[in-house]
Amino acid sequence: MSGPRQVTVGAGSLADMWLQEWRTLSDTVRLGSPASRRTTQLVIHTDEDHVMVTLRAPGGEDIPVDRCPLSAWSRERLSLAVQSASSRVRGGKVVMVLSCAQAVTGSLFVPHQARSQAGNIIRDHLRRKLPVPLEELVLGHEIRAAAPGKLELAYLAVPKRQVENVLARLFLRPSDIGALQAPAGLNVRPVTVPYGVNSGRAKAWIRRGGLLGVVALMVLVAAFGVQAWRQNHVLSDLDGQVITATGQARASTERLKAVYSLESDLEQLAEVGAAPGVVVIWEELARLLPDTSYLTAFDMKGNEIHAEGLSASTSDLIQRLENSQHLHAVSLTGPVVFEREHGKERFTLRALMRTRRFPAGEGG
Repeated sequence: MSGPRQVTVGAGSLADMWLQEWRTLSDTVRLGSPASRRTTQLVIHTDEDHVMVTLRAPGGEDIPVDRCPLSAWSRERLSLAVQSASSRVRGGKVVMVLSCAQAVTGSLFVPHQARSQAGNIIRDHLRRKLPVPLEELVLGHEIRAAAPGKLELAYLAVPKRQVENVLARLFLRPSDIGALQAPAGLNVRPVTVPYGVNSGRAKAWIRRGGLLGVVALMVLVAAFGVQAWRQNHVLSDLDGQVITATGQARASTERLKAVYSLESDLEQLAEVGAAPGVVVIWEELARLLPDTSYLTAFDMKGNEIHAEGLSASTSDLIQRLENSQHLHAVSLTGPVVFEREHGKERFTLRALMRTRRFPAGEGG
């Protein structure tokens, strides 16, 4: 193998290593340090008529701060709640958290070596599980220690439009919220993921990424400096050819990107046309499900919807769904079983979509 070829291969290997470490750092920043998980949280809960604000201490205890009708909520009231929370923690950091009762949550268990691929693993899982394009969701995850050699990837997914609607109702800006949180279950920790802009973590990420770049450059110079010096005259002769080949390769790459982008757009268009009303059905379920009910599995086949979940009253839930303008023929597909662990009834049901009522422009 010639000198220039060795330099190119070595640089490519170091680039792959640097990219792998960068992805690992990205997951670490997204997760947050142990210190960040000990930060006091100001959690905002909403239901159809009320707003509740709770101060959650690092130890897990909840302290009520405010509760009022939704019609009486304002940014001034939020400012008072923040001041009250700050006075209780005596100058400590308080992160504002928005509770998302209808968020889809779950956990995946993977080997410890898969940590750097956590984001890709979760996205692939949700792409198969959810009927909504991932681009329309707010996604996040926590990486938790599990059995020896294992990691738990606890994820959260909620429609972007739903988050934006809640923020609008509460007169909040995305930058006001530091994290989104799915409510905790019985003996189950809540899933909390960052949201909005956190400049402190971003700067730390940039600093650590810059350090990796410096280390990679030093290794590159130490490993190939002597050989590059000996082959200087060869590189000089090939310089013009490399520039020409690089330009041609870049042009070919751009053309391929355009072709693959068009193919992806056509595939997405076909998927939307094959599943009309997906977004409408998702929003309808989010609106109809009470705070005492949530789904653990959801699937759409043609004009049928199949769902599993837990509810304080399955009969009341079915009545709510029957009153939907987009669903009908709601029926149970299995027995209703009361789960003492959760204090709720586990159900499986099926419903049909009223596809002819969908506006032509919604959901495909």
